[in-house]
Amino acid sequence: MYEDFVPSASFRNVASGNARSSPYPSQLNEPGVRAQYHRPRGVRAGFLAVLTCLFPIVLFAQSSPAVLTAPAPGSVLTSTSATFSWTAGVGVTAYGLFLGTTGPGSHNLLNQPATTATSVHVTGLPANGVKIYVRAWSLISGTWQHTDYTCTEKGTPVLAALTAPAPGSTLTGTSATFSWTTGAGPTAYDLWIGTTGVGSYNVYSTSMTSATSANVTGLPATGATLYVRLLSYVSGVWQGVDYIYTEAGVPVIALLTSPAPGSTLPGATVTFSWTPGAGVTQYQIWLGTTGAGSQNLGILFPGASTPTSGTATGLPTSGATLYARLWSEVGLIWLFKDYTFTAAGGAAEVELSWEAPASSSDPIAGYNIYRAPAGSSAYHLLNAAIDTSTTYVDSTVQAGQTYEYMVESVDESGVQSAPSNEAAVTVP
Repeated sequence: MYEDFVPSASFRNVASGNARSSPYPSQLNEPGVRAQYHRPRGVRAGFLAVLTCLFPIVLFAQSSPAVLTAPAPGSVLTSTSATFSWTAGVGVTAYGLFLGTTGPGSHNLLNQPATTATSVHVTGLPANGVKIYVRAWSLISGTWQHTDYTCTEKGTPVLAALTAPAPGSTLTGTSATFSWTTGAGPTAYDLWIGTTGVGSYNVYSTSMTSATSANVTGLPATGATLYVRLLSYVSGVWQGVDYIYTEAGVPVIALLTSPAPGSTLPGATVTFSWTPGAGVTQYQIWLGTTGAGSQNLGILFPGASTPTSGTATGLPTSGATLYARLWSEVGLIWLFKDYTFTAAGGAAEVELSWEAPASSSDPIAGYNIYRAPAGSSAYHLLNAAIDTSTTYVDSTVQAGQTYEYMVESVDESGVQSAPSNEAAVTVP
């Protein structure tokens, strides 16, 4: 059996009834710390002293930091002043408070010196509607501990806005200084400049900065559109505003290079190639047979694209005229140039031309044109009546065949001259 526990920072010799001072460290005598001892019945006091040295029961009080109670964590402030209050915590001997807008632990709004009070009234808070980072400090056993909270300022944030160059204007050269307002609430900025669409930055990007201007060099000068995005960092989130400018210079649209404009196409599948132009960001080709700008045969790159060649299939092979329109997007404007081709196949023709005789005893009345298959001397007359011009179009040929031609002049007396030299033609 054991004696009852003695709730004291000293121990009692049960046999003699005498109290003795505790031999344990001083912290055992601190408030809230108790040492309790007991001994079996009949055990001598001297032995009890040994037992109590070996087997003390020590209970330490648990500490806890202060907790913010007002304003309610996560709430929106209703004024530019507020009283920040917190609990006393357990074992806390001093408090501190940070308020900032640039991230957890920032204190650009308030750095409260160590205090024993459990509240502080803060005035002059911004009213930009941005996040306030709150850090409540507690001094426990000589060590500072903190707990983080957030709340939101009263009001609405105002993003930075570009002021120069004037939005929508045409730049005057290959360099420009872009300037913007500070806004209300942003803590950092970024500037993107590109040519490939809204939000692009293939030309320039500042990275995160606190400056309100950037001098940009090496800008293109092809008269194309520049896409500019000004970003504001508000409450840990990037928000952007987009602008459009026009580069200095004059755009150069794309030009078809192959097949040769005006030529006969080689078949039903044709690859069209063109120059990139200057300042051009996208291309399209319309193909048709019903007139300039027609597209009944289809559109290459209907969604608009950036290659400088494309293959069309299923083109007619009737020898008809084919119309091609090559589009170039320069900035936000589509510009075009028209071309014509002759489709493969269909009725082939051979166009002949010659020079009149230098002299003749009688005036020349006209000419007779003769044709023979290649390697044959069996020429036959092509024209039904004397041809008075020095040109002739033979539309009775067949594709893939080779023919030989010669011409004889006829004077007013009906006398026919000797034949001209022979000319061989292979029809594609």
